[in-house]
Amino acid sequence: MRPSLSSILLALVAVLAALGAAPQDAPAPRTLTYAEVGGRPLQLDLYLAKSEAPTPLVLWIHGGAWRGGSRKQVPHSVRELVASGTSVASIDYRLTGEVGRWGDEPVHWPAQRDDAKAAVRWLRAHAKELNLDGSAFVAWGASAGGHLATILALTNDAPGTTGAVGEHTEVSSSVALGINFFGPTDLFEMDADVTEPPGSAIHHDAPDSPESMVLGVAVHGHSLADIREHATDPAEPWPALLALARSASPVHAVSKAHAAPLFTAHGRRDRLIAFAQAERLHRRLQEMELPTTFRPVDRAGHGFGPDLHREAIRWMNGQLAEPEEEEGR
Repeated sequence: MRPSLSSILLALVAVLAALGAAPQDAPAPRTLTYAEVGGRPLQLDLYLAKSEAPTPLVLWIHGGAWRGGSRKQVPHSVRELVASGTSVASIDYRLTGEVGRWGDEPVHWPAQRDDAKAAVRWLRAHAKELNLDGSAFVAWGASAGGHLATILALTNDAPGTTGAVGEHTEVSSSVALGINFFGPTDLFEMDADVTEPPGSAIHHDAPDSPESMVLGVAVHGHSLADIREHATDPAEPWPALLALARSASPVHAVSKAHAAPLFTAHGRRDRLIAFAQAERLHRRLQEMELPTTFRPVDRAGHGFGPDLHREAIRWMNGQLAEPEEEEGR
């Protein structure tokens, strides 16, 4: 018998909260509003590194099945980047569990993508005063946050993907790199990608699944399974819902002309997001001849210890250093 979705989400949020507990000597962030939606502020917590030169920035995107979680949940290893000269911004975005809290504005896709890109634009628009290097922004997240970081990195400023949230719509929403920790990559295949073992704790096709919720089942009444079953149906609303689901799936949303290098790490024992989701994305990027680094984690489930964070940070630092090294040759 599968545990209930609500118990899974509560457990996931508890794990994320534990990962984000602040060290006692951690500096307090600046809380800033980057946009307003439905009369309510979207905020970010900014941890600024001390440096004479403009600093790289990691945009941390929390997980929680697009339904819960908080920008306060930042792993220690990510916060510790500040001491080595990289600033960190952890962002709000609309959650599917917040229906009605944003006025008449929707809380389903592409709200999450559009909010995250608005945060990138706001930070770039204020880069000079914040001493940030606008050419060295990195999107990094775990689970649903990993999915959003992947979407940001693989679409950047591709037409139709930037949204209109915030006051800086003329500013680029691109990032230089993406780091994806065990995020969904192809919503249509999430149940099909499950193997036994480890099996799955979530029925992703169900009407109350995180995927159906992020695609707006509460508004239009159609689950992920319904949308897939009508994938070739020309009658409305199916073409629009199919396009929505594809735009929420990095495997389909990726733009070759706009994609940034991506690092993906995924546990082979993950029972919330199947390991095959990461394989699927890595294979797709290889087929498109796009830069992709894939790190399978043999004994991990839906979560990593600090070693994987450090590995991702080494990759990030190496990628950000490459242009400077090239110029010096």
